[in-house]
Amino acid sequence: MAAQRDDGTTGRRDDGTTEGKWLTFRGLWGEIPDPQEAVARFLRSAGGDEQFPFHGIKWAGPEEEFHLDGYDGAVMTCRNAVHGNGEDAPRAFCVWADHSTVAATEHSRISLSELAELTTGLYRTSRVRK
Repeated sequence: MAAQRDDGTTGRRDDGTTEGKWLTFRGLWGEIPDPQEAVARFLRSAGGDEQFPFHGIKWAGPEEEFHLDGYDGAVMTCRNAVHGNGEDAPRAFCVWADHSTVAATEHSRISLSELAELTTGLYRTSRVRK
């Protein structure tokens, strides 16, 4: 049974898919000596079926780097992927790292640049003032 919204509808469209937007986010914090290497390792482990909830993905296309302007030492790389046997819609993935955090985002039906923009917003709001 699908969950119901306040108006009593389920959010299911006539074609059986569900409406709505979602963004998967996963992050870690600690001391990160090499943010670029942390991003590369996260992407390798996600593509190697080691990172839940990003397991079962196959990379589709090259990596693209995006800049987190105003944040020294912060790096972000994004890449498209497909889940499982490739029948699902392609999904965009972004991974950022700085000297204290590593995080990844996932979204379907948007471009890498759109996900990079959303991820940049998450990065900015996750920063803790010292």
